[in-house]
This record gives sequence, C-alpha cells and structure tokens, in this order.
Amino acid sequence: METVPAFLLTFLLAGAAFAGAAAGGTAVPPATAPMATPVATAPMATPVATAPMASTASSTILESESLRLFARLEEVIVQVSSRVKPWVVHIEAVQKRGDQKYKVIGSGLILGGGNIVTNHHIVDEATLITVTFPDGSRLDANTVGSDRQTDIALVRTKVAAGLPEPALGDSTAVSVGEWIIAVGNPYGFDRTVYFGIVSGMGRTLASLNSYQDVDSGFDFTTDFIQTDASIDPGSSGGPLVNLKGEVIGINSMGLGRGMSFTIPINTVKEVVRKLMTDGKLARGWAGIAIQPMTREMNAYFGAAGGGVLVSEVTEGSPAERASLRQGDIIQEFNGATVTAENEEELNRFSRLIWGRDVGSRVWLRVRRGTKILTVGLTIGEQPRLQAREVETAWGFNVKEVTPDLFRDFLLDSREGVLVTFVEAGTAAGEGHLKEGDVIRSIEGTPVRSLTEFERHYGELKARGKNVLFLVKRRKDWVFLLLEVGKFTRKPKP
Repeated sequence: METVPAFLLTFLLAGAAFAGAAAGGTAVPPATAPMATPVATAPMATPVATAPMASTASSTILESESLRLFARLEEVIVQVSSRVKPWVVHIEAVQKRGDQKYKVIGSGLILGGGNIVTNHHIVDEATLITVTFPDGSRLDANTVGSDRQTDIALVRTKVAAGLPEPALGDSTAVSVGEWIIAVGNPYGFDRTVYFGIVSGMGRTLASLNSYQDVDSGFDFTTDFIQTDASIDPGSSGGPLVNLKGEVIGINSMGLGRGMSFTIPINTVKEVVRKLMTDGKLARGWAGIAIQPMTREMNAYFGAAGGGVLVSEVTEGSPAERASLRQGDIIQEFNGATVTAENEEELNRFSRLIWGRDVGSRVWLRVRRGTKILTVGLTIGEQPRLQAREVETAWGFNVKEVTPDLFRDFLLDSREGVLVTFVEAGTAAGEGHLKEGDVIRSIEGTPVRSLTEFERHYGELKARGKNVLFLVKRRKDWVFLLLEVGKFTRKPKP
C-alpha cells in the first residue's frame, strides 16, 4: 500500500476530512471514540489496546481518500494540459531599435483562420516574425494590428490546416483562489505547463511617472488577473486556462517569483475584434494629466468627497475646449462619483475616458476653488502614442513628436521632428547632428511634422548637394551643414 510522507500527513487528513464533510459524510476524530468508554471495574485495562488500532485505521482511510483526491486533481491537470498545448505556438521576432536588431521570443494562442493573438511587446517594431506550430512547421507572419496599452497584438500566417481552435471562457466568472494552468515557451522550452491559483483580480499596473496622463503609453488600460503561475521570458503571449480547459486570459508579464499578470480574455476578445475590423483601436481622449486626491490633498483643498486632480491640460485638446483648467478637481463623471486616493483608483478613472466612443459627450462635475461647475466635454480620439520613425540615407533617424516624447525630452514645441539616432561616419555624424535635436527647417523650408520632413527629404535626397538644417538643441538654435553628396548610405532593411 502507498504511504504519504509524514510532513504531508496532517495536510492530507485535513483535506480528506473537508472533502468528506462537503459530500455529506462524517469525519471521525480519531482519539475521541476510545476515550469515551472508560472501564471502571478493570483498572488493569486502562491502556485500551483497541485505541491505537482505531486511530491507525481512521488515518489509513483518510490517507487513502486524500491520495484519491490528489490523483483525481493530477488527472484533471494532465487532461487539460494535453488539450491546451496544441493551441500554443512559439513566436520569434526580430525587432529593430535604431541601428540595432534584437531577437525576441514569446508565445501565442491560435485563434483560427491563420490568426494568432500574442503580446504587443513581443512584435513591437518587428521586421520579421516567425511562428513555430506544435507539429514543428514554421511560417512567417505579419502584424494585423497591435495595441500598446493592453499589450495585445494580432498576427497572421498562411492558414495551416487541421489546427484546433481554443475554447474561450469568460473572465468575469474568474474568482480569487481558483486553480489555473499557464502554458508557454519559457526560454524557448516548448509548451511548458505551470500550475497555480488566481492571486488577485482587477490589478492595475500604473504609470512609472508620478502622475498619469490620459495620453500616456506608459499606463496600461487593463485590469490584470494576478496569479502565482510563473511567466518567464518566452511565456508571454501564452494562454491562462481554468480546470475546465477554457482560456481565461493571455499572459503578459511576471514581476518576480509568484507574481504574474494576465490580460483577461474578455479584454482580448474586444481588442482582437477591433484589430480585425480596423487594424487599430480608436480610444477616447480628453487631453488631461491627472493625479490622486490623497487625504492630505483633500484636507488642503477642502474638497469633501475627493475626486481626481487635473495637473495639466493639453493645448488644443477636448479638455481645453471644454474650459477645464489646471487645478480643477473632477468629482463626478456622467453622474457617477469619482474618487482616487491612489494610482490604482486613478487608472480606473482614466479607463472611463479611454472606453468612451470618439465624439460622444460626457458631463463632469468639477470643483474649482469654492465653486462647483458642470462641464460638458466631447471625447476626442487619442493621438498616436508610439511615434512613427523614418530612417534616412544620410545617417540619422527621426520620429514625430508625440505627447510622450514632448514631455520626456522637455521640448518647448510639438513642431518639428526629433532626431533619435545618428550613425558615426555618415553625413549626419560628420555634420555634428545629435540625438535629441529637433529639426525645424531644411534648406529654409519649415518642418512642422514628420509628413513635411518626408516630403522635403524626398525632394532633396536625389540632389546630391550639401543640405542646410536648422535645429533646436535644448534652448539653442543651431545651423548644421550636411555633406550628403560625400557621405551617403542606403537605409538598412
């Protein structure tokens, strides 16, 4: 007969007793029955010989029941793992950053029709995506659409025949404490299975900044599922499933042992639907930066009921047109009370804005000093978060000036294009162009946007003559002459 290690005996007995009670059975405390029948006329019989035997018998029964319970759980895990692994693919992407290329590995979930869902951070700026299927076949893939703020991407390959489609569950039905299985390719190890529980729901991975900007790409719009199943490098993009074999999320990232975060499957469904239809997400935008109203802030402003504090209003934004001001305290959104004492609660308010349809009208109750105002705001479309980049034959790359870059580089204007890479030994390198410069004119013609830069560059690159640039370098204006006829290279693929 199998035996259980001593250090597990107490846990197993308790589990079996609990299971028996749940099934309507009765758990017998081992030591109480023999002690209930003392024999007064036979002092010599005080050490009752049957007590240890009864206790041993009860322990054996409970131990056997515990083994059956664990064997059944093991069987379920094996069955679900076998069912899920054929849905999972291995993804390799080559990402290009400046003049460097990097290989990134991850996982993906087959959706059918050649479509595969994975993480944005795996295929971001990828020049090559290769998918390895469970049978070992490899196909190139292209990105259908990608969303940085939910960390979801949709890629597509040629349709491979005979691939199973997953059973997608409902993430609103997930409970803390529920057992789950995560499948992925950590460090390239094919379709590895992890087992754990749901540790928390509705987790917000807030901005790394001290305040949140509704425009910011650093703020995730996802209420993550937290689990203790490991998500190691290469596991991202794989599915999280319940013990029914239903996919309840797409794994995103791990933050140390026992702390992993998964995108709920309901969020994945909605994002994938929009990416399939439009190739992008049109997310609501107000044009404000906000911060929490802590208890200290509430006491200072005398703002009973709390709210969120507007720390910045973007020029030309819907918020500016609605006459919102820096220092306003938003206390209601469409009649619902708004409170945010910490970053997690703050992100929930941001999602109220992100989730609205572009062009829809919302009403805000705003405290401004001692006055209470009602403000109508028309939701705009969120500007591009990830700056588009152009590589030139003159040895430098430029990006459009997004709200993130405008803030990060402490620029004084959104006009021009930002130099993000300069290669030594090229026209740009020899002409002393520097990363962080903002190109404001070429040959005397103003450059206000990336589109204007592309047009001017296209007209001049075939000319083969020196080109005069005017750049803004921090607070200084600098003229630079690039000898493009002497130093010209072809952009690398």
